[in-house]
Amino acid sequence: MVEGSLRRWVPAVALTSLLAACSSSACPEPAGPDTELAARNKAIVLEVFDALGSDDLATLERLFTVDGEVILGQRTRTRGGPYASFREAAAFPGSLDEVRVEVEAIVAEGDQVAIQSLICGLHVEPILGFAPTGKQLCSRYLNLYRLVDGKIVSNSVGFHRDQLIEQLEANRADAQPYAVPD
Repeated sequence: MVEGSLRRWVPAVALTSLLAACSSSACPEPAGPDTELAARNKAIVLEVFDALGSDDLATLERLFTVDGEVILGQRTRTRGGPYASFREAAAFPGSLDEVRVEVEAIVAEGDQVAIQSLICGLHVEPILGFAPTGKQLCSRYLNLYRLVDGKIVSNSVGFHRDQLIEQLEANRADAQPYAVPD
């Protein structure tokens, strides 16, 4: 049990270090036979993030497999779909209006793409049990995608849940506006 958890945790630590050291402009592209595949997969993931910023459910449905896995912490579930709404497909950006998606770093190798992003917007739908506040929310995400034949079959998601809850509580209490995280 611990060994399996350790195998998932160690790559995440290495991935976080790699993303911290690389930005899309600072990391050299790898050389070799997987370079073309990595470039195609990186373009597909960037298309996903464009879709997240524009409520584009059709693009998400086209790029993700229905039977793909979503890994969030210790939980793994099947993605499911097709979805009736953007909110069902992408809960956090789907709870926001005036969404801004900033890709902070992206690294691709072979069939895997790692991306760090910041997603911000106005809180207009319930999220994590909090009623809409109409105030600014931001969350930083770290995703590791695995692609097969141009489709995403696995999405391992990491985000700062405690930081998001802190913002939601501050907004609910009508405290000072929360600053965008560094």
